[in-house]
Amino acid sequence: MTTRRAFKGRRRLQLAEAQNWRCAYCTGVMLMDGDLDASATIDHILPRRYGGTIAFANCVAACRACNSARGFMGPYRFWRLRTKLLAAGLWPAGTKLPS
Repeated sequence: MTTRRAFKGRRRLQLAEAQNWRCAYCTGVMLMDGDLDASATIDHILPRRYGGTIAFANCVAACRACNSARGFMGPYRFWRLRTKLLAAGLWPAGTKLPS
């Protein structure tokens, strides 16, 4: 029997590989392990608390910085904001939101 932790690790690996190890929001290169801002995480497009599932179609790989910064913002709206800030050089890929 697989544990939940092992399942999440495999799902994160599958998503990251499907996206060529690039964050869905900032397109920065992600890492598999560690607590770094560039570490790959699973981001649920429709959050599980609002009825979203763990299905592959409801998940994207995002760097830890983008996943934690997105909060309650919708994925498309966050992606547009992130893209604008990235293009303006105000928030580099794979880093936390500047203070």
